[in-house]
Amino acid sequence: MNLAQALDAALTHRYPPLTVDIKSPATSKRGAAARMRAIEKHFTREGDRAGAATKRVAAALGITPRTWQRWKAGTRKPNATILEGAHKRLIGLPRMIRRMSPKGMPPPSSVTVKAIIIWNGYKNQTEQRSTTLGGMKQVMAKVIEAWTARGPERAAKVFQEGAAIVHNTAKIEFEGDEVEVSFPW
Repeated sequence: MNLAQALDAALTHRYPPLTVDIKSPATSKRGAAARMRAIEKHFTREGDRAGAATKRVAAALGITPRTWQRWKAGTRKPNATILEGAHKRLIGLPRMIRRMSPKGMPPPSSVTVKAIIIWNGYKNQTEQRSTTLGGMKQVMAKVIEAWTARGPERAAKVFQEGAAIVHNTAKIEFEGDEVEVSFPW
């Protein structure tokens, strides 16, 4: 598991589930339709005129309203990865923000990472090393936001950049195929 996969697993464990329970995969016709209904429902307001929700959805996704209509009608198939990401970002992120409210579960303030750790270009002497990074609450809030909006790869990048800033170093990298991430409760 690389850093992105390890962060994804740890965050999924801490904040399950991020989206509405849709059992069918986004690659299936049924799963895609269910996600599109959930997204459109999220953007529907009381007293809307016809097409208002479609315009809001399209603007949020960065597509034309006609493209959204074609996806819904089934004349054009949306990319499953884009649809799944949009579902997480548009529905999962607001839920994540509510969960991180003072009454919900705040982001972790420390993170334990087991990996090949490179500080400012210097690799640790032992191949696999475990370290606990403290003072990471604000960084983890940004990591969670990136994870929900743009996926695990972006979250890993934000995590490495944030860890370097918090620990007053130019660059920290967590490498290897056996990376483990955990949050002390």
